[in-house]
Amino acid sequence: MQLKNFHHKYPVLFHLILMTLASGLILMGILFGLDIYTRHDSSIVMPELRGKDLKEAERLLSSHNLRYELVDSVYDKSLAPGVVVEMVPQSGNTVKPGRIIFLSINARSARKGIVPDLKDMSGRQALAILKGLGFEQVTERYISGDFVNLTDGVELADGRNVLAGTRLPITTPLVLRVINGYAPLPADSSLIDESITYGSSQDSASGKAEEENSESWW
Repeated sequence: MQLKNFHHKYPVLFHLILMTLASGLILMGILFGLDIYTRHDSSIVMPELRGKDLKEAERLLSSHNLRYELVDSVYDKSLAPGVVVEMVPQSGNTVKPGRIIFLSINARSARKGIVPDLKDMSGRQALAILKGLGFEQVTERYISGDFVNLTDGVELADGRNVLAGTRLPITTPLVLRVINGYAPLPADSSLIDESITYGSSQDSASGKAEEENSESWW
């Protein structure tokens, strides 16, 4: 049977066959395109970047047809500034060419925080606020005052006062001045002895006066 006769005799079936063939060709084209896009036949083992300078890491990634993006910075004084401290994906993982690698580097200086106004807050609350801002080296120094356990202010380790709103590296040691009431005054034994002596003298004098009065009555 000729194709033309088949088309005229079975038009519905003929069109179904054409649609099936067209769908198959489209599906094959999509799969072929995805295979090219995802590069199933090529993969790269992630090199180790941690501890390397950012420029060196960039050259290494470029040689492997990889890209990078900085997503975070931390401060570790034991590491050189600008080196890679973390990477995603990790070294040794298999990735596709053109993949973006996310890097965290060591900052050149510590992150800074603003010291808030902590006066008249409780010592515990003031300490929690400073810790929440990233200040880790915080101690307390107790001073005399009327209101127990209230914060009087913030100072540096050398005693210099820190005003509210001051921007400092979060590694700066800070000291909270916390009011701890008044210290009891030491007892002065000389005053006690004098009062006892004075009281004894008064008792002796009054006793002699009573004896004289009783003798004069007789």
